[in-house]
Amino acid sequence: MIRKDISLSEVLEYYKNNKVATFDEDIDQFGDYFITAGRIAALILAPTPTIAIESFCAGIDVASLRASKLLSWLPDKFKYKNRGREKLAIERYELANVVNFMLLQIAIKNGVKEIILPVVSTILEHVNLEEDDRKQLTKIGDECEKESSLIKLPSNCFLSKEEISNQSFKIVDPILSNLFKHSDKCKEGKTQLKKIDLLKTKDRYADIVSLYYNAFVINFSGEFPEFKIWADTTQKAKILKELNEVSKQLKTAERKIHEKFIKQTEQFTKKIDEFRKSNFIAESGFPSFHNSYKELFELQTNKIINSLSAKIKENVEAHQNKIKDELNKPLIDNADIEGIVYPKNKEIYVAQSFRSIDYIKKLHKKDFLNDESLNDKWVKGENISNFLLQTLIDPNYSNKPIILLGLPGAGKSMLSKMFAGQLCETNDFIPFLVKLRSVASNTANVSEHINKGISKSPDTNWLDWAKEFRERIPVIIMDGFDELMQSSTTELNNYIGAIKEFQNDALHHGIAVRIILTSRTTVMQHVYIPEGTRIIKLDSFDSKRRDLWVKIWNDCQIKPKYKFSIPQNPKIEHLAQEPLLIFMLAVYDFEKSELQLMTKEKNFNQSKLYDSLLISFIDRQLKKNDDFKNLSEAEQKKERELFRLRLGTIALLMFLNNTTHKDTQKLKEELQVFGLHESSIQSKNILGDFFFIHENKSTTEGDSENLNFEFLHKTFGEFLTADFLLRIAFKQTQKSREKIYQQYIFKFCYGYNWLNKHQNIQNFLFEYAPQFKAENKDITRIIEDIIKPDLEALFMNGNLEFPVKENQILPHKEVVEHLGIYSQNLIFLWLAISNDAEVTFEIFGTNEKTGDGTSEPKYESQDRDETNKNKLLWKRFAKLWTLVGNYNATAKLHEWIKVVEKDNNIILSKSKADVSHNFSDSAKVACNDFELLLSFFDNEYKFTKENLTLDNLEKILKKKPELLH
Repeated sequence: MIRKDISLSEVLEYYKNNKVATFDEDIDQFGDYFITAGRIAALILAPTPTIAIESFCAGIDVASLRASKLLSWLPDKFKYKNRGREKLAIERYELANVVNFMLLQIAIKNGVKEIILPVVSTILEHVNLEEDDRKQLTKIGDECEKESSLIKLPSNCFLSKEEISNQSFKIVDPILSNLFKHSDKCKEGKTQLKKIDLLKTKDRYADIVSLYYNAFVINFSGEFPEFKIWADTTQKAKILKELNEVSKQLKTAERKIHEKFIKQTEQFTKKIDEFRKSNFIAESGFPSFHNSYKELFELQTNKIINSLSAKIKENVEAHQNKIKDELNKPLIDNADIEGIVYPKNKEIYVAQSFRSIDYIKKLHKKDFLNDESLNDKWVKGENISNFLLQTLIDPNYSNKPIILLGLPGAGKSMLSKMFAGQLCETNDFIPFLVKLRSVASNTANVSEHINKGISKSPDTNWLDWAKEFRERIPVIIMDGFDELMQSSTTELNNYIGAIKEFQNDALHHGIAVRIILTSRTTVMQHVYIPEGTRIIKLDSFDSKRRDLWVKIWNDCQIKPKYKFSIPQNPKIEHLAQEPLLIFMLAVYDFEKSELQLMTKEKNFNQSKLYDSLLISFIDRQLKKNDDFKNLSEAEQKKERELFRLRLGTIALLMFLNNTTHKDTQKLKEELQVFGLHESSIQSKNILGDFFFIHENKSTTEGDSENLNFEFLHKTFGEFLTADFLLRIAFKQTQKSREKIYQQYIFKFCYGYNWLNKHQNIQNFLFEYAPQFKAENKDITRIIEDIIKPDLEALFMNGNLEFPVKENQILPHKEVVEHLGIYSQNLIFLWLAISNDAEVTFEIFGTNEKTGDGTSEPKYESQDRDETNKNKLLWKRFAKLWTLVGNYNATAKLHEWIKVVEKDNNIILSKSKADVSHNFSDSAKVACNDFELLLSFFDNEYKFTKENLTLDNLEKILKKKPELLH
């Protein structure tokens, strides 16, 4: 296993195990690289300490010389380069830890010689140590030497200034503090002692050690690639200034070596800074990847293939050729649009910007991936390939997964292919690309998924392959965890934990493997994530990336005078934030520039755009079928509507189930319920080929496919839901024996989920209804034929027959809950399709009353007794919504509809508003002034925007003085 920390005693053990000269011999032979508390004590207790210290510090043991000697001293078999190609990755990491620790010790020694010992020498010139003092120093030195040899420092990382200081002070602090006590007693009349400041001395010492350590790490990054990602170049100006100051004190021969060291420091610093520079490069693919790799990280000089056995070589070559072939394929294999040229994957890919975070359970609570408050905690970057390369080099991720997240259409799969293709061209990595949609979904076994993903051979064992190239870093990219998650019948919540276990198991076999898992963000919110997992979120395209994508697309086209551009319209720009969606718009716009023309229309909106996109792509899809072309115009129209209704059914079922995906296990049965299962030309899986739909797929052990549909963009499904609901309503105005026309279907669609919970569906319903009405003029009859009669039936009968038994495709709720949902959704539909700015809630005639109407009105605790049937019905509905939902379920109506009690009527009008206080807003919806009064004294009311409480009280009491009694 890769060690988590390291101490001096473990460094000595490493030397011993690797048959290096003993530590003491090493010091004698190579010039006292290390300094200990015991050695400092020995200098102080020497017969002539001042001379001993001067001799020890003679010529100032300059950092560059010591580091150069150390690098030249390292046995060739311990180096990464040259003879080190045969070393396993794990052994390389252990060596890097040892060297990193040694560099700190050398930096500490130089700090002691430059800062601490001159101060010690000054103190000893004025302080006489008694015999007891000398014994005490000896004891302190011995104790510190034992303790410091066991002090643990974190491995596989750059040491922070705090860690450096702690290690540095453990060596000098006890002895220095003891000497300063003696110094304080002798300060009287001794100017030199008064000038010494312990705190300033320690601060200067810590700074020098940190600067030297930084300089060493930067220089050794030429031999150890890990040091490039650990090095802190933010102090480069101070480092170079300090090194130049040291150079002035050296003899000519030493100065030449030192100046070479300074020059090398500058060169490596520039390379590291260039690699870390996060800027957008306006080229496709990963333009800086190979330069960064070759200049900073390349160790091996021969390709992996050359060192493998014949059978493994054949398998690895086949897999890598498959990866590289993907890059040369066109963006889509489709010839249904004449003249269009689809760019190759490697030509059109534009790398995303990103944000990254290392998961810490204590800090990152539920839904943290969407928590805007964490924005300042994310590491943000423009160059995703260099960041991934840096992560792969870092040994810390040999037992920690790397999660790559993005929205639908963000290009996660494309990035996986592109990055795997880049790694194929390196000598230090060996990539494997596993498409999880193609592996068995009825098992959560990571090893099985990898074996099946890299080879069709049933006896493949990835571990056997890896043992043959252990000096390389295997990188397994597992693409599409969300597809596996949504399509699988197996519990996968611990899948990432299983990946970590897989990595640990590989480490036990001497293999340090990196695993990148791609997924959609929403899936990852509810999955167990191991501590330290690196999470990378791909950003949506910004304007410069959209512009580059469009330029590449246009450069590939051969159509005369053709130029695609994204219209400057917020609704289009919002849609064009992901590469796959830009591609969809480009294909839609290709033939007649429909996108450009449409956005110039005055009544353009998102619903009009989506409607046009659907019409265009459905028609193109159907025209691929020769049988469709032979149908009559009326039959073609019916097939187009059938296609759209099938899409709408999927969208509706997602809405009713509160999900963003739909499996196919019951799709045939569900389509049968709506009477949409039969078509003379459309194949069973035609939806899987449709542009608007992303088909998640996973494979069972028996190689059968589990399919799961998801809309390319969530808003497509939301628009289709609103569209389907309007179409179902329209069909109630027509007579037909087909299932889709039956009233129980209408009630099923409107009675199983609250529309108020889905803001975008509501938006589309109200936005699209005017256009839909214009094309289907009879739809307003639904108000008189269905809405009013059903609302009246609830009042007259206290019940309404609801089709919970006719539909077995969804588990039904209590009938009263269905009635609450259904009645409120009918109100939304009523307002959406109404031609009037204001609607009077009139179900009964204006003269109809409840009771005899002769006696004086009676007043109940909640409000006056109503004699107006329409008002009483409205108040009962509001109470019903509160009972089967809650106050929020009633208040949510306020978001879309303004409710006013006027001239003894309930007046409804379309109006957008925010719900600020559930109790208060629900009372406004119910026109219940008594509850509205109570809400003013609710504890939460004082936090609402409405602060005219007294004015509201006065208005209510003027209108209903009886509420005072």
